[in-house]
Amino acid sequence: MESKNKIWKMIFKPEQPNLEKDLELDDEKLQNIVLEKKELQSEIEKKLSLSNNANEIFSSINTYKFISHEDAVEFFDRLLDHPAIYNCLDGSSAYLILDFLREKGNPEAVETIIRYVNHILLPGYKRQAHLQFDLYHAAFTLLAILGKEACEKVLQSLAEQDVTFKGWFEKNKISLLGLKFPSQITSSYKSDIPHNDWPPNYLDKTSTPSNEELSVSRPSEFQKTNDTLDFQSRLWEQGKPFNFYRRFRPVVPNSVIVDGANYLMALRGTVENMGDNNNLDPSLNLLSGRIEEKLLTATVEKPEQSNQKEIFEIVSLGAGEVLCLAVLENNREEALLRLGIIKQFIDQSKSKISEIFKMFLLDELALIEYYIKNDSNFSFPELPQNAESFLMYHAWHTKTREIPDFRVLLAEKVRWLMANDLTSNLSLIAFGPNNLPIGGPSFARIIEIVGRYKKGLELYKVVDEKDMPIYWEAIDKLEDTDPSRIVVFGRDGRFFFTALKASGFGIGDKEVKYVVITRNMKDLESRDTITDYLKQNGISLDFTFVDTGFRGSIPELAIDFLSQDQGISLSSQEIDRKITLLSSSERTRTELSRKRRSRDEQMRTVGVIEDHRPQNMESPAQLEMDERGKLRPKGTFNSSADQLGYWIVEHVSLRNFAPKLNPDKRIEYNKKDPLSGLRFVQDYRGESIGTHPMELWEDKNEDKERFLIKGGPEHTLRADFVGQRFLRQADLVVPDTELVTINGQLKLKMEFLADYKLMGLHLPVEFQNSEKIQSALLVDALLGQYDRTPWNLMFNSRWGEHRVAFIDNGASLFSRARGGAQRFSEIL
Repeated sequence: MESKNKIWKMIFKPEQPNLEKDLELDDEKLQNIVLEKKELQSEIEKKLSLSNNANEIFSSINTYKFISHEDAVEFFDRLLDHPAIYNCLDGSSAYLILDFLREKGNPEAVETIIRYVNHILLPGYKRQAHLQFDLYHAAFTLLAILGKEACEKVLQSLAEQDVTFKGWFEKNKISLLGLKFPSQITSSYKSDIPHNDWPPNYLDKTSTPSNEELSVSRPSEFQKTNDTLDFQSRLWEQGKPFNFYRRFRPVVPNSVIVDGANYLMALRGTVENMGDNNNLDPSLNLLSGRIEEKLLTATVEKPEQSNQKEIFEIVSLGAGEVLCLAVLENNREEALLRLGIIKQFIDQSKSKISEIFKMFLLDELALIEYYIKNDSNFSFPELPQNAESFLMYHAWHTKTREIPDFRVLLAEKVRWLMANDLTSNLSLIAFGPNNLPIGGPSFARIIEIVGRYKKGLELYKVVDEKDMPIYWEAIDKLEDTDPSRIVVFGRDGRFFFTALKASGFGIGDKEVKYVVITRNMKDLESRDTITDYLKQNGISLDFTFVDTGFRGSIPELAIDFLSQDQGISLSSQEIDRKITLLSSSERTRTELSRKRRSRDEQMRTVGVIEDHRPQNMESPAQLEMDERGKLRPKGTFNSSADQLGYWIVEHVSLRNFAPKLNPDKRIEYNKKDPLSGLRFVQDYRGESIGTHPMELWEDKNEDKERFLIKGGPEHTLRADFVGQRFLRQADLVVPDTELVTINGQLKLKMEFLADYKLMGLHLPVEFQNSEKIQSALLVDALLGQYDRTPWNLMFNSRWGEHRVAFIDNGASLFSRARGGAQRFSEIL
């Protein structure tokens, strides 16, 4: 009975009890408590009906959850139906119950969660300011219990059954967005290997956690706090458009550089200067390494005097600054030193904060330390030369504009997003009864934001290698028809539109337009509205209608609407002639990308552009009129990460096709790739024994001169090229050959010897005593060419003249006949 009274006493304490320390119960006593579970539940429900103290209620429920009775799921179901839970202004108890139901995963809880959703959508709900978060939390719980497919069906059915517009609207939103609850940050660390060469004692006694410690030893309370903060910290950006096309450089009058000596004062001064009005400038200045000098004056309160909320503000801001310093400025050593200063500050402030909150902060900083020490997070890809700064030249106005290095621009945008996230969430800091935050910045979130820098570099490289060759081919082929007016369709068409505009920048001899018409819009908007939208953008029937792929139904719809508006009837052949596609499944419609090895491969190449590139908004379903009376697509904006990715893909197009003025003041206008002016004919095998792939191309001019493009290992191509040069110096016939780079890969571009033929596996009789072949063998001996066989010779016996040409010198110098590399023996 004494143990039972101890439990009663702690159940109604507002503090979180430490049962293991205070109770010291043996198995028999615990069993007795379990047998009295009904009485314990009754006491808790009685307390709910009598108490208005949210902290006391939360502590009671948390204690019961800790004891974990067999029928706890059924009991918590009843609690979630109680007005003192679902309509409590604090909300902590409802979240605690939802988290518990999610962990148990009992399908019987689904009906209770649905009732909870209906409760909080009723008029008079006290947490209207947090309604979106509450709804998404419920949706995430359903997702964990049911799985994605069943959860989608439940949420959509829930929306369809609601008779009010508000209920229908909100439930529709969680059916679409509720399944995007962020994953736990710990999952990203499981496969990483920490750096082993960092000097010890950068921080205090807390060492970098191991993979196992990160995944299993973190207190469950901390992970739940992480889940809550990580989710809530994203809400500020939901549905918000971001203008990434401008620069994000701070302006700091009378500035000083942030360093180790003034670091804490800089953090505190920045927090105070931000105030309650979400002023972005102070945090952006700090993340850029400079602050106003006045923030360091003696009038600023010392950091050691901060309360718990202010300590959370300082530590969160410092965590963001440390990550920006490490990743965006590549200064990991200084970042770790500053992280140590933040940890020392937490230790000095321990009398101002609870022990559990201190441990939470140190646990989060350990993750940041681990991220900084992990080399894999800093293995940035090498970008092509077009990512460097250049002068973009306008021929008509003879003006130039500097386009900064892509890495500089990307770092600016990531830093600006970090400043926005910290500024928005610092104003939302709140603590639950257990002294852990239920609102405020998320450390997992800021790690994710700074990680977008590496992801952005990787996206740039992939798009440059995969998409840009398609655009080069398309623009080149489009120029053959010389259209004077072009309109490009689709969200993904924006990237090709940018390439087209950049390729004609400063010339002005072509009119290029861009419009968005989606299948959703086709179903929901009237014919007249879509026609007005096209006409407002100056689109008429004399345009060439361009789309990415594959049938061209949207351009066809636009042509149909415009022709009917003008009372014109067009045949299917006339419509086909107006439509061009990057990849077409209709043989009657022009295809702009060249034929690849198979139809499926060609469609997949363009399919990546259509389906696997980020978009700034979801597919627009409507057109809305702006303040100037112009129709524009209306859609829900995607996350800031998607919008940043959209800017990156478009920027790659700009950099590939914009005219450049090099340092020698020579204009590289529309600099062509090595295949410019050539038309792909077919994959080429010829009659010889070929190891490496070759393609046959021809000049578009009247003479139709042909070339072979040969691939293979770089060392083999270089050996082949060197052999060609030596043979030519010996006055022997070889195809004109040059080394070229195509899509970042070395190739050989070779003259196609149309008058020369291969004669099989044996040397023709008339060439068996050829002095030319004997001369070539001396060159082959010099270069170590051991594969001079009859199928590596070509012959011309027309008009009685026996001529021989020498091809394929790849088996020389440091290369083997089939592409392997020759090296010195390991045993000399």
